Amino acid sequence: TPYSTTLDLTTTFTLSIWFISSISADYKGLCGKNKAGTSAAIGLYRPASNILTVHLYDTVGFYNQDYSVNVWDNQWRYHCVVVNSLNVSQYHSGVQVVASALSNRTPYSGAGTEVWSIGAYDAAGTNGASTIGEISIHNRALSAQEILQNYQATKWRYQ
Repeated sequence: TPYSTTLDLTTTFTLSIWFISSISADYKGLCGKNKAGTSAAIGLYRPASNILTVHLYDTVGFYNQDYSVNVWDNQWRYHCVVVNSLNVSQYHSGVQVVASALSNRTPYSGAGTEVWSIGAYDAAGTNGASTIGEISIHNRALSAQEILQNYQATKWRYQ
């Protein structure tokens, strides 16, 4: 649920999203969660044309990971982000497209009761100008095989 207090994002999680976008606009969020009163946040957004960015912010500072892809073509997209204490990986259409080390970062400093913003980066706005088909959040790192299986099992809905 958007107010889940049991979803622990402090070490490992997977975020999957189906979305479609036909409007080219910078700094548009797809989903995110900010911990009120702290400098902790996680989000998936489009900072510029043809880029999807995973944004993590903790007490160490910002961490962004970009993936270049055309998302303005009015086609349904399946995008998945896997974060653990060591790495951040992004998958597009069930295939890993980028991975990098986190270097002893804590992606998010508490599950809290903050609302997940779906269709925007945060509760304050930054509307994604996209349609969200579905979103799933797991408090574990899905394997590459599980991500591909989830993509293949749901893609029929978006063709």
